[in-house]
Amino acid sequence: TIDKKAKEKILNVFYEETSIEKRPVINIEDAWSEWVRHYPRFCDLDDGTKEFYHSIFMKFINWAFSEGITHVDRITNKVALEYASYLWNNEDEPISAKTYNHHIVHLSQIFSTLDAVYHLSERNPFNSKIVHRKRKSELNTASHLPLEPAMLQKVLTEAATHGRGIRDLFILGSNTGLRLEDACCLKWECIGKDFIETIPGKTRRTGNRARIPLSSALRVLIKERAKSQDSSGFFIPEIAQHYIRNDDCIKKTCSRIFEAALGDDISKVPAGEHRKRDTNVYSFHSFRTTFMSLLASKDVSVRDAMRIMAWESAEMIKVYENELENARKKAENLRS
Repeated sequence: TIDKKAKEKILNVFYEETSIEKRPVINIEDAWSEWVRHYPRFCDLDDGTKEFYHSIFMKFINWAFSEGITHVDRITNKVALEYASYLWNNEDEPISAKTYNHHIVHLSQIFSTLDAVYHLSERNPFNSKIVHRKRKSELNTASHLPLEPAMLQKVLTEAATHGRGIRDLFILGSNTGLRLEDACCLKWECIGKDFIETIPGKTRRTGNRARIPLSSALRVLIKERAKSQDSSGFFIPEIAQHYIRNDDCIKKTCSRIFEAALGDDISKVPAGEHRKRDTNVYSFHSFRTTFMSLLASKDVSVRDAMRIMAWESAEMIKVYENELENARKKAENLRS
């Protein structure tokens, strides 16, 4: 039997020998526009993502030019591995493992599309089997810790001093476990009689829904907000408009609130070789971790927790199973 790689080589030779037209030569500076032209979901990307993707490719182009590479067909598996090594080991521009993965995955996306259209001789040199991604254990990211009840109260009290919009955003986050983007941009159409049903930004591509039961505090907030509902359709329109216009400003405001509320209680993971800044272990995402811990303490099944939190990864299921086990042990200790 002929293995897959051998078959691809035979097909390449056949293509070169029998094709009336020569294999198209694509200048590397034209690769971006060719990808945009042929990638069907490009129009669905927001402007920020488009700009980020373009910056990734421009960084790669500048490196390729410095290596004397001007055509797409010159980008071999060896070149892809060399660029990945440059990206990770560049002392002048250290990047996190997460950012590294973003760069490699997007380059893989571009070359996969170009190969589908033009049948590149090297296929997709940034394929995960050739250029390995950084595993979760290598990401060196800070775990967001759950908030103790007293800490949660301090955070909500501090948030209230920043105006109604921020106060309501924090109440929403703490009662739903929604990520910051999803909480800021929540729409009224997602809020039902007993549940919030929404497709989080992280699962937009798969369409996986979060189905979150309404708590008593959330019902009170919804009733208050209903009195000032406007035509924008957003649950907290003043925050949604601000986030869409400048999401970084909202993120910084949230960080300042946690730092002011928790003071000496807040701890940070220090910056390192591949992390530019110290990272807080308490942030808006801590509401999500706290909500997960609450579900575990109520002995909510893995299946129901997956539905509520819109989890897709096996890693998160394992994390929740550990939370369940710890919650059950605590309950047994209290009974004994």
